[in-house]
Amino acid sequence: MKTQLKHLVLALGVVGTTLAISSCGDDDKGTTPQEPGEFTFRSDSPAQYIRVDRMGMPAVATALISPANKPSYNDDDPEDDVSAGGKWAPDIVSNLGALHTALDDDLTTLGLTPATVTLATNQGAPLIIPDVLTLTINQAAGFPNGRRLPDQVIDLTLAVILLDLAVHDVGLFAGLPLNPDSNDKSFSPNFPYLASAH
Repeated sequence: MKTQLKHLVLALGVVGTTLAISSCGDDDKGTTPQEPGEFTFRSDSPAQYIRVDRMGMPAVATALISPANKPSYNDDDPEDDVSAGGKWAPDIVSNLGALHTALDDDLTTLGLTPATVTLATNQGAPLIIPDVLTLTINQAAGFPNGRRLPDQVIDLTLAVILLDLAVHDVGLFAGLPLNPDSNDKSFSPNFPYLASAH
């Protein structure tokens, strides 16, 4: 059982690391980070900007859209996800199937119940079509209702797309001691809420 758990941890680690690395941009432009309180917010019209990436729900564009389709996906607006008759659904379902092909045996060996691709699609579709991160003010904050800094969004997302949530709690992977379960420094109560550099 320990060997099987190591294999699942390794598989989830590879998926999680791939998602994290793929979603990272080149943030090191040689500029010095501003100290809190020194932020200057731009007031340009949105028409002045060109979107180069759309990242609504974490990992959707990174892991569930094929590399050849990413430029077109990024060019589309989230409203196109719905109005175009599920334009990106076949690509998402195909890549979801590939994840299940790679990981379902490991999940089953560990006594977990993988979702079928159809079930995984049904569990995930309300969250990713359209691909936006929503916030409903009169509901409790926390992913997927917004995204707090300490929310373990990838672990939760992996549970939604890999596990049968009628059998397993969505927090199963987030509750495993695979990674630190919190930041090593406390978040600030003031904007931008991040911990100081360390």
